[in-house]
Amino acid sequence: MAGVCFEKLPKIAQKLTTRIADSIRNLQARLPPQSATKLDPANASLSTLIRRNTVFLGTIFLGAFATQIAFDTAADRIWDTINRGRQWKDIKQRYIQHDDDE
Repeated sequence: MAGVCFEKLPKIAQKLTTRIADSIRNLQARLPPQSATKLDPANASLSTLIRRNTVFLGTIFLGAFATQIAFDTAADRIWDTINRGRQWKDIKQRYIQHDDDE
């Protein structure tokens, strides 16, 4: 603010406020009408999930829980496929003596 006189600050602030308000009006004019966005099925399902905070948080927790289960299951299957024949569940029959043999 070295080259700005303090007497000009209110005028600069008013011009800046006017420019911001004009930009907001231009953006609002570009948006589709409110009735068109309500008819969109994706928007309707999303607004159902986000309408209340408890439903929104429940959706997030349920999604995180389902993602964790899916990821763990997939990782376990990949691990078992890669290490087939080297895990205890695959080789324990070799080392456990059955009571029938005695």
